[in-house]
Amino acid sequence: MDGLGIRWTTRFLNTDDPAWRADPVAESRWLPAVGPIRIVLVMGLGTCGTGPFSPRYERRRVRLWLLLMTAFAAFLGAEVRPAAAVEIEFRWTFEGLDGATNPTTADLPSALVSNAVAGFRQWTRWCSPESPRSIEVVLRIQSYPTGTGGGSSVTSAFVRNSHGLDIFEEGVAAEVRTGIDPNGGDPDMIVTIDPAYLRDWLWFDPDPQLRQAAITGERVDAVSFFAHEFGHVLAFNGWGNTADGSYPGNYRSRFDAMTRWDGAHWYYSGSTARALYGSDVPLSSISNTRTHYGNPQSSAAPGRDPVLIDGLMNGVAFRVRQRYSVGLLDLAFLRDQEIALDPAIRFTAPELRLSIVGGRQTRVDWLATPLARYRVEASSRADGFWQEATVDSGSGLTAAPRFYEEPMAASLARFYRLRLMP
Repeated sequence: MDGLGIRWTTRFLNTDDPAWRADPVAESRWLPAVGPIRIVLVMGLGTCGTGPFSPRYERRRVRLWLLLMTAFAAFLGAEVRPAAAVEIEFRWTFEGLDGATNPTTADLPSALVSNAVAGFRQWTRWCSPESPRSIEVVLRIQSYPTGTGGGSSVTSAFVRNSHGLDIFEEGVAAEVRTGIDPNGGDPDMIVTIDPAYLRDWLWFDPDPQLRQAAITGERVDAVSFFAHEFGHVLAFNGWGNTADGSYPGNYRSRFDAMTRWDGAHWYYSGSTARALYGSDVPLSSISNTRTHYGNPQSSAAPGRDPVLIDGLMNGVAFRVRQRYSVGLLDLAFLRDQEIALDPAIRFTAPELRLSIVGGRQTRVDWLATPLARYRVEASSRADGFWQEATVDSGSGLTAAPRFYEEPMAASLARFYRLRLMP
C-alpha cells in the first residue's frame, strides 16, 4: 500500500550540472511540498572535466569536501542514547492463583511478575513522567469471555469537555501523565488471564528482559501478551460499539475522540498515527473489537497489510512462537493522547546527507532514531518512477548512524528519498 508512511526527505545529487561547477556546495533550499512529500535540492560532488577549473583544482575541492564529510560521519558515529527514564514501579496483588499451573515454568508467581514487568516496560521505557510513579496491579486468574485474557485501567480520569462531550483518559495513563492517582490507594489496573489459556497456551520466558530463548511448543509468548494488555491499560480503550458505531452516552475516551465510524468500519485519525501510517489507521471490526488495529487478510475489511496484522496491538491473532514488541505506530497512539514520550522518539524522517565514496559510489547517510524503520528509494527524475533501493529494518532501541551505498549512476543525476515506515 503506497500510502503507508510519509515524512519523505529527498536529496538530489547531480554531478554533471553546470551550477555545481560554479559552486560545488550549493545552498540547500526547500521546494514546495507535494502532499506529504518534502523535497530538498542540494548540489553534490562532480567528476573532473574540462572548463575553467583544472582537474588538479577540482581534485583539491574533492579532497576538501571528503574531509568535511569524514568529519560529519565521525559526528554521526557518536551514539545517541535516550535520556534516563524515570522509574515506573509496579506493585502486585494476585487473585485466583491457587491451583493455576503452567508447564513452561517451575515458579509461576515469579514468572508471571517478571514476564508482565518486561511486557509493561515495552511501553513505559519510552514514557517520560516528571517523577517516579507507582502503579498497583491486580493479576487475576479467572475465566474470561474470550478464553484468553484482558487488561484495563480500573477507572478513568476527566480531561475536558469538547463540543458537548466529556473526554476521559485511562486511569493509569492519567497517573503516568500527571502523577495524580485518580482512585487513590485502590488498584490502578487489572490483568485477567483465563486459567486454561494460562495452562495450555502461554510460554514464560526465563529471561524476559533479554528475550532470546527459543519459544518451545505451540505457545504464545507471555511477554507479548502482557505488552498487548498494557496497551489497553494505557491508550487502546473506549466505549464505542464495534458493530454499529454507537456510544452509550455523551462521553468518550481519548481513544474514542480520535476515531470515526464510516457506517461499516472504524478508523483512528489521531494526527501522529495518521501521519506515520499515511492515512487514518483502520481499526479491527471482523475478529476483534475496535480497540485494536488491522483485519484478517481473508476479509474485505480495510487494514489487511502486515504493518497492522503483525503489530503488537493487532486484532487478528497472536501467532505461536513469535515475539511482539511495541513499535513506532503504537507509540504514535500515546503521543496523540498526550502521554509524554522520551525525546529520542521521533515521528519524522531525518535529513539525508549525500557524498561520493572513492569517486565511484554514492553514499546516503542518516541518523536512525529508536524503533524507526526506513526505506531508501531512488529515481533518475524527482517526479519519475521511484524504485526501492534498500530497507533498513533497524528498529533499534538507541539512535544510530545508518547508510546506503550504490555505484554512481551513469547519467550522473540521481534523486533519493527516505521514508519513515510504521
